[in-house]
Amino acid sequence: MRVVGIDPGVSPTVCLLIPPENGKPIAAQWWEGDETSDTVRVNAKARRRCSPSLLAGILREATPGAVFIERVNAMPAEGVSSAFNFGRAFGICEAVAIALDYPVYFVNSRVWRKALQVPEGKTGSRFTAGSIAPTLAGNYKLVKDHNRADSFLIAYYGALELQRSRLQVKELAL
Repeated sequence: MRVVGIDPGVSPTVCLLIPPENGKPIAAQWWEGDETSDTVRVNAKARRRCSPSLLAGILREATPGAVFIERVNAMPAEGVSSAFNFGRAFGICEAVAIALDYPVYFVNSRVWRKALQVPEGKTGSRFTAGSIAPTLAGNYKLVKDHNRADSFLIAYYGALELQRSRLQVKELAL
């Protein structure tokens, strides 16, 4: 089953996980940056914002069997405006997937990291993603690629949970 993993943020990273079949290795496709967010003017300043229309186009193209979104919280040191924009992006990811009638599951980073034995930090995500699917390791060469690794790992965790049919994260969004 094709599974989407979303690492939300002002500019979310979306990963479509394509399971191995007919001897082919696991495959993935990512959308990030300008593919998931727009630039808007706020008080004469350019700001990035998660785009519902771009995200909807991505999910329509991906046709996943399920969408797994990392559950996020505001950070204590984060400003009010930043926390609001982060929450707005999370809500857009959720709303678009639900509107397109895909099953939506939320998973805390602590849960998927523990299940996949991901070491702490950005390097830990990149290393684990490359270990799980060595043919995709080139997609995580740079530290800035940690969002790709995270979205891949969220999708991979989701695929494993669906395969095991024991979804611990039974918060089906409706």
